[in-house]
Amino acid sequence: MSKLATFRLEEDIWDAFLAATKEEGVSASSALLEFVKWYVAGNRLAKGEALYTGIAPDSKVINNLKDKLREDIYEKLEVLLRIQQGPLCRRIKEELEENLYKSIEEKLDERLDVLESTLYKRIEKLEERLGELAA
Repeated sequence: MSKLATFRLEEDIWDAFLAATKEEGVSASSALLEFVKWYVAGNRLAKGEALYTGIAPDSKVINNLKDKLREDIYEKLEVLLRIQQGPLCRRIKEELEENLYKSIEEKLDERLDVLESTLYKRIEKLEERLGELAA
């Protein structure tokens, strides 16, 4: 038996979520179900690692995130390539450097741009509300 669950969420966050799931080729419902199953299985976010804090990061935070993700990807790929040496591995490495790194960086930039845009829209709405309350 299944249960219908509802919750409140800011419209701009929901729109960004729908855009992200559409880009991934999954439905919003299936993404939420997978998260719930993942969480119930005992998985947790690291303390201080919230998916959405409601506070827009500055460009330094975004650039640090990009750099950290890029470093992690490069490290993992380098380890895989060191496992096997030879002409095929060199060719794979060349292909990765030419294509995959660029593709990963472009996708990361796109997703971070969506996140940044969503966060700034949220701040604008909050500032509008504060202005209304102050008036």
